Amino acid sequence: MKKLLYLLAILSITCSSCMAIKYLNLPRILNEKISVGMEERDFKDKHRKAQNCIMSKDMNLYYIIYRETGQTFLRFYYFETGVLTFADDGDKARNMGIDCEIIAPDFD
Repeated sequence: MKKLLYLLAILSITCSSCMAIKYLNLPRILNEKISVGMEERDFKDKHRKAQNCIMSKDMNLYYIIYRETGQTFLRFYYFETGVLTFADDGDKARNMGIDCEIIAPDFD
């Protein structure tokens, strides 16, 4: 009986630590408040890893590279006149014909 309880304790600790590791590897986008209407300077202050893709008088486009359990993905943020108007995975940029040079570090 003691062996069974010991085995269950080890199993529960292993499972809970795996969940904690998965939580820590979640992309920061799920943990931080980003909302439409956010000012560009607030965005840049909170997201120092944001890379500028397009900068013009009327529109700025930033991207952030996130990772989760070894996989990477991009999130694009569209600012018009200094205010966040849209965020997506790059579909709008492709439809607008915007070609960003993505600078991606190795996540090995």
